[in-house]
Amino acid sequence: MGVTISVVIPVRRAQATIASTLEAAIGQAREVDGQVIAAIWRGDPSYRVVESIAAKEPGVLKLVTSDAPCGVPQLRHDAVRAARAPWVVITEDHCLFPSGWLAGMLKGTGDVRGGAVANGRDSYAGWAQYFARYAAFMPPVKDGPAPHLSGNNACYARHLLDSVLTEGGFWEADLNRKLAERGVRFFMYSGLTIKQRQQRGWFEFASLRFRHGRCYGGQRGGSKPLALLRAPLIPAVLIWRILRAELHQRYAVGWFVVTLPLQVLYILAWSLGEGIGYLLGPGQSCRSTD
Repeated sequence: MGVTISVVIPVRRAQATIASTLEAAIGQAREVDGQVIAAIWRGDPSYRVVESIAAKEPGVLKLVTSDAPCGVPQLRHDAVRAARAPWVVITEDHCLFPSGWLAGMLKGTGDVRGGAVANGRDSYAGWAQYFARYAAFMPPVKDGPAPHLSGNNACYARHLLDSVLTEGGFWEADLNRKLAERGVRFFMYSGLTIKQRQQRGWFEFASLRFRHGRCYGGQRGGSKPLALLRAPLIPAVLIWRILRAELHQRYAVGWFVVTLPLQVLYILAWSLGEGIGYLLGPGQSCRSTD
């Protein structure tokens, strides 16, 4: 029997979480004849951990390595290219999964399906970082059609990825937009909610948001030269999106309120980076995005 489903995990500076994430993914892959594909730069501080687990699990865990530093979108792209299963799941190096997660992905409706993203870091900075990054995918969710899916809890029919994936890296927002324009529908399931646990310091995350924003703006600026004129509106738009999501979901309201000042800092960091990206291009920022 061939591989039924491939689980793609880009790994970058995840020493604190990668072992438990890989072990959880491997356990679920065994249940459904699946495979886990971890992509990592050989110089990454997490590399030895991933290499050790791959040596113990040669039949389930496949290692895709890069000889040069690169960001998560490129690592994700490289792992997807190495996948051979008819279904490809995208997740991240700091996630944990509910029982039956992969089996549920295989049973879902539609060519693109996934679930919500819950927070697994019970700290002030952890909650602020969660809302700044995952507000659009907070639980609870209803089973059925959804406008979009997250970049760490989504399953795609392989033929769809082959039709839209480019050498510029796997950017879920652009990829999902292309699929939506082709009439592809997305589906969300409450039973597939995962938990994220990314470990980043207060201001380390602000720097990361800046670089990610610059990479995003730099890659889009060439095709949308008028985007720079809209750059001053970016903070207001992002803050409104997060507020709207929280008003709708009512997820951890207390934490949302008390962490709002730090959320704004992270939003401003992204916005500044995106504006500079439109103006000056991505520079080296795309090589250091998580």
